[in-house]
Amino acid sequence: MKLINKLHPLASVLVITTSLGIAKLALYWLHFEPFSFGLSTLFAGSLTGTIFLLGFILAGVLTDYKESERMPSELITAISSIWQEAKISAYNKDRANLELIRQYILTFINIFRNDFLLERNNSVFEFLDSSWKIFAVLDVTIPPTFMARMRADHSNIRRILSRIKTIRDTSFSEYGYLMLELVIAFFVIAMLLLKVEPFVEGLFFLCFFSFVLIAVFQLIRDMDNPFEYGLKHGKDEVSFAELYNFKIQIENDKLQD
Repeated sequence: MKLINKLHPLASVLVITTSLGIAKLALYWLHFEPFSFGLSTLFAGSLTGTIFLLGFILAGVLTDYKESERMPSELITAISSIWQEAKISAYNKDRANLELIRQYILTFINIFRNDFLLERNNSVFEFLDSSWKIFAVLDVTIPPTFMARMRADHSNIRRILSRIKTIRDTSFSEYGYLMLELVIAFFVIAMLLLKVEPFVEGLFFLCFFSFVLIAVFQLIRDMDNPFEYGLKHGKDEVSFAELYNFKIQIENDKLQD
């Protein structure tokens, strides 16, 4: 079962590779293999150039992906800080403030998950903009020092969401992807039309190189947007599971005397 789950993201690549292998068999039986230069230095140079282009784009995408991996922890840290500040300020004082912050955090997480991530709209920013009313109420009873830290965390939350939106809405390079798709397509077509003896060797290299190139290209496209929640082709999304667990913790968290 674990092996099947690991191979599931590569299912489409395996289907494409199998189809190419069948196409190669058909062309062999039809004796339609007009390219006869074999696995020469020209072929090796073409493969090297394609892999270099893949590596170049992968390096650029990886930078944003590694930054995206830090965003869930930064978001949880900011929300946790607001919650802890609220608990400290509410201890032996007006505990209505704690319930106000609790509802603020729970509402934010619900909007963030359902509207911002899944529905991909910007209502979470409207909620953050309207939260000044909550802070205006808290200003009456919570000391300025606590309020300053809470406002700083609130601003940090908006910064994180803005960065997520930018990464989600901005592709690394559509021109680079188009060029890479064409290069891979021409390479695969050349392999299909290339006559290699023995035939089994040519079939093996066609399937192997096609699998590697297509799999890496699919990985790059998936890593380019690590916030594809709700989309069928998203497989490497950044996990916000800890944020949702923190929501459950806040729901059950009570101020102890």
